[in-house]
This record gives sequence, C-alpha cells and structure tokens, in this order.
Amino acid sequence: MFNYDTFRVNLALHRKARGMSQEELADKADISEKNLSRIELGKQEPNLQTIVSILNVFQLTTSEFMEYGVDAKNARIKNIISYLPNFSVKGLKFILTLAKRINRTEVT
Repeated sequence: MFNYDTFRVNLALHRKARGMSQEELADKADISEKNLSRIELGKQEPNLQTIVSILNVFQLTTSEFMEYGVDAKNARIKNIISYLPNFSVKGLKFILTLAKRINRTEVT
C-alpha cells in the first residue's frame, strides 16, 4: 500500500535538498503550486499522474524517492546514538530531546 504521509514528507525533503521552491517544482512537474503545497501539507493526496511527474523531475524511482527520508533520519539518529556513552545524564536528556525533534519531521 502506498504511504502518502511518507510521500509528502519526502517530497519536501527532496525539493529542499535540491534548493527548489514549490513554484519551481510545480512548474517542472506541470502541476499547480497550490496542489503541490496541499500535498506537502497532507491536505491532498496526489494522483498517479502527479506522483509520476514528480518522480520524473527528480529522476528517481519510487523506491529511491520513498526511502530518502527514512535513510536520512536513521543516519542522523545513528550518529547521535554513537555519542551516547560519552554523555552525562543531563547530556543524555538533551540528546533525547534532539532525537524527538528529528522524529517529528515537520514540513513547511
């Protein structure tokens, strides 16, 4: 089953990683900027044509596109975990706060 929430989060991550505005991506994917914004905010699910257009702009397969955010998030968390043995209790609480923020990926 297609995970629209993962799609919308990764859409924003891919777009921002390439330094693209919503307007630029919408133009290249031949969709309206309003629809793109609504997709990123989770207010609208993209249809198949829109998904294919976006994947073509990024020149990615569905698997590559969908795994992007998960891999990036896991890499950040693994990096944080590697430092845990060196921290005090106060430091560990701070690290936990950071990990929670990373896990709450917000799209604007």
